[in-house]
Amino acid sequence: MLFITEMDDEQFNVVTGMTGPDRYAYFIGRAAEWMVVWTLSNEEGFVTLGDDKGNVCVPIWPHRDFANALAKGDWSDCEPEMVDINTFLQKWAQGMARAGYLYAVFPTVNNSGTVVEPDRLRDDLIKMLEGNKREPLN
Repeated sequence: MLFITEMDDEQFNVVTGMTGPDRYAYFIGRAAEWMVVWTLSNEEGFVTLGDDKGNVCVPIWPHRDFANALAKGDWSDCEPEMVDINTFLQKWAQGMARAGYLYAVFPTVNNSGTVVEPDRLRDDLIKMLEGNKREPLN
């Protein structure tokens, strides 16, 4: 697993300042490269949020620092939690689809995440992994 443990402020600010579609593309590229996805959880479980259509969404990020930036306010009791890419693709995508949940990909303090269905996110990640010559487990 290739993973950046430190992110400098300049890189953090540049990425969080991107548009939603650009953050989505960044998420797909980095999650496939680093082989991890981050979310937030507390003692009650993983956090969810609602979109403007009333859907339940699970927020996800490509790096701990992006998730940690939202662990404030209502989520101040939350901690970033890492999910390896294989577990995410094999269990999470299927479980979220069955539950009728969506993903909010890369929300920031100032911008909502790109809301996508689990199947689309899984397909986009698999395409990127294949392009990187990294195969998810089947």
